[in-house]
Amino acid sequence: MSDQILKPTKIARVMDILLKVVSVEKVAHVLSRLTGSKKFNFREPDKKGVTDLVEFYYRWTIQWQFERLVTWKIKKLGVLINFHLIKRVSDISTKIIDKLQVSSFPNLFTFLRSFKISRYGTSITPVTGFKSCFPIEIWSLIVDFGADPGNLLRVNKELFGTFAPRLYRSIHIDIVLSSLDPLKLYYGHYVKHGGTYPYQTSDFYKLYERYQNSGSFDYEFLDTVHRNSKNNTTKSFIINDKGVKVYIETRIIKKFCKVLLFYENVLINESSIMKKFIKELSGNILVLNGMKCLLESLEVNQTIQSMSQDKNLKVIRCKTEPLDTFEHCLCYETYIERDKSFIWEESWYLEKYERCAQPFASSLFPDSVFFKELLILGVIFDQFKSFENRRMFSLIQVSRELQILDPFKYWNSTLDRPIYKKKGPARLKGPGTIKIENRTFFTKATTIGFLSGLMKAFSSKINDSKIDSNSSLFITGLVLNPDVNQDAREVGAKVTFDTYSIIINKAK
Repeated sequence: MSDQILKPTKIARVMDILLKVVSVEKVAHVLSRLTGSKKFNFREPDKKGVTDLVEFYYRWTIQWQFERLVTWKIKKLGVLINFHLIKRVSDISTKIIDKLQVSSFPNLFTFLRSFKISRYGTSITPVTGFKSCFPIEIWSLIVDFGADPGNLLRVNKELFGTFAPRLYRSIHIDIVLSSLDPLKLYYGHYVKHGGTYPYQTSDFYKLYERYQNSGSFDYEFLDTVHRNSKNNTTKSFIINDKGVKVYIETRIIKKFCKVLLFYENVLINESSIMKKFIKELSGNILVLNGMKCLLESLEVNQTIQSMSQDKNLKVIRCKTEPLDTFEHCLCYETYIERDKSFIWEESWYLEKYERCAQPFASSLFPDSVFFKELLILGVIFDQFKSFENRRMFSLIQVSRELQILDPFKYWNSTLDRPIYKKKGPARLKGPGTIKIENRTFFTKATTIGFLSGLMKAFSSKINDSKIDSNSSLFITGLVLNPDVNQDAREVGAKVTFDTYSIIINKAK
């Protein structure tokens, strides 16, 4: 017989003995006083009812407290020891390597380096040493079936000349960033009260490591994935000067490490030969938290003001339509905001019922941090899934046009319904569709410097051809509305964000 079946049986036997000595009324009264719960107040208590409630109280309070809290503390202790031990070993290893490099060992390092060079070589010439073994048409078919054309650029000049114009002709980048304040708040609460959480992380060590590392930084750049659209390229068409419909393949860069490589090696690299192939460049910068702070920073403000005076640019700043979104559950947010541990009734309810109603909640929490904010990503990514819609943004010249094409205005028009009917579609569009895969931390100074540099790179002449490339940078972000209706939040977990947008286009 399992332990779970034996425990209630033992409790029933103990209660049989106890109730022979003490009256049912006194036991019920004591139980009610101990728990402080009205659930244990009886008008006419009976033996079976009291016994059942004691078993219930044991299973869902005492047993839950032990399994969650004691187990959690043991797990947390193991993670803390592991983290600080690894950090200590890493620090010692770094010091040893630094000392070796400045001691009498440089000759050894030089020898090992020369051995590696002689074995693997450092030539940047194509490793194949031969011309394409297939006709170019065959290579094109191979690329159409999913081969990465970026790898073919390194084979020989013939393939480079064929696929570089195709790969770099149209480039689009997506950048998602946020202040680290939400992560520090949510991760800090989980590290402190994680044993009572309705959702558990699959990798507590990684979460704790991020929490510790975040202390030295101010912003994070997020690698996000749209569950229904994971393609790295998209096809659209334009009408050329001769009135002919021409299909264009646009390469989409979403991983921040690749965005950074493209920025450093191509956009701001004066000697990059890839720049000459770029004919169309677009980018979206989506700010989940900290938009106001970024806009008010001196360097970003000066960059925007400087570009506003450039006759070759159209810089438009405006407040776009507010965005109504919804929290996962008001009680979930409230416990975190008030720095309190979850009580077992709320935790059990969220774990059992909310998980059934929103199966994506358990896959997001506690690692994601963001829930209601993800709606902005779902709206933007879906709106620009057809790249013709994004290309229309590059034609905007006045604020009125931006307000007409506002993605949030279009989304709001599809949800002209009562609050309770908006909740489901909003959650499916945002947290039900968007997944955060990776995070990169930056200081405030580095973040602002990067964003200012990116804006300048988009606004400057990209290549040396007579006809410069088309470029368009769209920046939008969320700012919590201070006048949000608290009653609406309490009834439907509704939160209203103001949205602010900036678009920087080359003048037509």
